[in-house]
Amino acid sequence: MTKIKDNKRFHGGMNTDDSPANLPDGDYVGMRNTRTLSSDEQRGAGLAETLQAEIELLINPNNLITYYGSSIGGSFVYPGFNEITIGTQTWMKKNYDGVYPGSKVYDDNEDNADIYGRLYTHGQIMTAGFCPDGWRVPTKADIDTLLTYLGGAAIAGGKLKETGEQHWTDPNTGATDVAGFRAVPGGKFDLLFDLLGDNSLLWLADEGEPVAPVAINGSAKTGITFVANWLAVEGVTGYYLDVATDVDFTAFVAGFNNKDVGKVLSYAVTGLVTGTDYFYRIRAYNEVGASSNSNTISLETIFIETVTDFDGNVYNVVTIGSQQWTVENFICKHYDDGTPILNITESVGWADDTTGAMCYYNNDPATYKADYGALYNWYAVNNAHGLSYFKRNGIQEIGWRVPSITDWTTLITFLGGTVAADGKLREMGINHWVWPNLGATNESGFTAVGGGFRTSGFSEIKRYGIFWSTLSDSPAQANWWVTSCLDGITYSEIGPKYIGLSIRCVRDVV
Repeated sequence: MTKIKDNKRFHGGMNTDDSPANLPDGDYVGMRNTRTLSSDEQRGAGLAETLQAEIELLINPNNLITYYGSSIGGSFVYPGFNEITIGTQTWMKKNYDGVYPGSKVYDDNEDNADIYGRLYTHGQIMTAGFCPDGWRVPTKADIDTLLTYLGGAAIAGGKLKETGEQHWTDPNTGATDVAGFRAVPGGKFDLLFDLLGDNSLLWLADEGEPVAPVAINGSAKTGITFVANWLAVEGVTGYYLDVATDVDFTAFVAGFNNKDVGKVLSYAVTGLVTGTDYFYRIRAYNEVGASSNSNTISLETIFIETVTDFDGNVYNVVTIGSQQWTVENFICKHYDDGTPILNITESVGWADDTTGAMCYYNNDPATYKADYGALYNWYAVNNAHGLSYFKRNGIQEIGWRVPSITDWTTLITFLGGTVAADGKLREMGINHWVWPNLGATNESGFTAVGGGFRTSGFSEIKRYGIFWSTLSDSPAQANWWVTSCLDGITYSEIGPKYIGLSIRCVRDVV
């Protein structure tokens, strides 16, 4: 609900102290209006008044005069009646008095409608079809054009006001109405009727810069991401997001300095460092400009330790319930004891081989290795040498393994079942998943990516993340778990053991 400034601020001319800190209790700082005063001080400059920063326009000849509030009102120019051409524009000379649900007449006296028009809220006048055919609610640019033609804001007020004291409070100093606009002081309604005879308040289509949003606590934290959240602001085109590592916002996160995130109320912040403090703030913007900064929210990304495999590849580790998982897909080219894993590139050789083997998607490690890891067949997963060699700080750790069906079941149960766990496991965005990757939150920090798979050829990159589980009762078939941005989490016992899939390693929390 918007509110008008208190009365004393209208009677004394234009205010110059309308920073949010100086506004009276209850004042709102989000709308734009214009007004005409009966004061002999014709001061003002270019912009229509907002409740955030005082405009210095004495008269705002709009198609309408309206006001703030739940039933705030103003006057709207009458359709096609007593038109007047001023420069390149045609204006109406009588305030609109069309009956609209929720509109008001000053003092609830219908006789005032013919003189001053009716009072409308900004939402009402912006409703499709509100304006008569061929007419529109004026914008700030329209007002600037009018004022420029009349010699500038400092002298335009008198040229627009109706003369005499029949409708204006005495003395109506400076009023000449040489423009023929015949502005009358229709007052306002904001819980009470007020200012009849003193002010002509006129709505503009553009309300001015929006008020600052309210940022709220971040969510879906992982070691390298979080989601920034904020509350909605009316009349915005979108929001700008800042993220920094210091509260003064001098050290911005790459890509998050005044980032235009569109008209949303949350945004995933990526590319972060584990166990690090971050700060974010929001600004709202529309076609007029941007708001001031919101409050600042601070949070710390989840601290994630790292482990190193036999080849020296480093993996982040995230704790999910009673388990620890590697955050990246396995990529090592050796078994625990240093024996090399066979790298087979030929499609026939891959499909026919029954020994442990690995490869990279499309046999193109330069493109796929860093983001998606390697693909392994079931024989490599179950090789007696094992694939669970990890060191932390140079010391070999025990318990790391390729997950069993039980391990996968424990993870998915902890995350709420196959439906809920699907989005909680998937990396957000479309860097490593096909559009639109619906439901992905990566709330768990698992950061599943769509690494695809290999049979005789390579398939489904960015569409499926398919991960090995150990053990199989069938001599010909193997077991795996699938997460997909399209199909949810599934478990399968159907598939040849030579199929190439991704690996994540797990151990119990110790």
